[in-house]
Amino acid sequence: MEVTKHIHFEKIDSTNTWAKQHSDQWDLKGMTLVTAAEQSGGRGRFNRKWVSPANLNIYATFCFWYSLERNDVGHIPQMLAIAASKSLENQGFFPQLKWPNDILLSGKKVGGILCETIVEGTKRGVICGIGLNVNMPLDILQLIDRPATSLCVEGGRSFEVSNVLETLKQCFVENMDLFLKGGFDQFFSYFQEKSSFKKGDEVRFHDNQIIVEANFVSLHPDGSVELRLRNGMLKKYYAGEFIA
Repeated sequence: MEVTKHIHFEKIDSTNTWAKQHSDQWDLKGMTLVTAAEQSGGRGRFNRKWVSPANLNIYATFCFWYSLERNDVGHIPQMLAIAASKSLENQGFFPQLKWPNDILLSGKKVGGILCETIVEGTKRGVICGIGLNVNMPLDILQLIDRPATSLCVEGGRSFEVSNVLETLKQCFVENMDLFLKGGFDQFFSYFQEKSSFKKGDEVRFHDNQIIVEANFVSLHPDGSVELRLRNGMLKKYYAGEFIA
């Protein structure tokens, strides 16, 4: 699956929102990439605001049509997280992945992914967006309500945003080709190795209803995370987030 169409905006509310509202402009057979130099309404998971200043970072959404018969659409945001991780390794960084699909450097968030789907008739559309902090300076990062960083801060130099995006795009396209043929299992060991949590780590987890305190046990190839609750019970979660 190649990126066969690229739509770029100097300023937009959100690349994901635009992609969802303009599915008629997607390429029917390939992958459409929507990018922006600045977002006025960037958003992450749980509708949190994503700080999106102009010409500093990557704001990109990959959108494409995906078979309704496949039941592995939930792995696609993890595929984009893996592509981001590998592209950062190519830049000399040592990223970690915080389940389900945050990208960390030095324990701080450098990138996040928001994946949404739509159904139109017999077609399912995938809208997989990523925000990656490239040249965001420390003074702006400190305005974010959670620990955040950028490639510039971690690497001690500025980066060409277009080059970072191109590497990310190539990694995602190559990985998606393999994923479409052989599924997620071939990527699981890498995903597990890059996990920011290790077996036994004490964690706090919000399952979208309550916050639980537990110990991290493992990730699973089906995309879930397994925790040992304080009462000793093992429980798998398919949705939610780890919190500080």
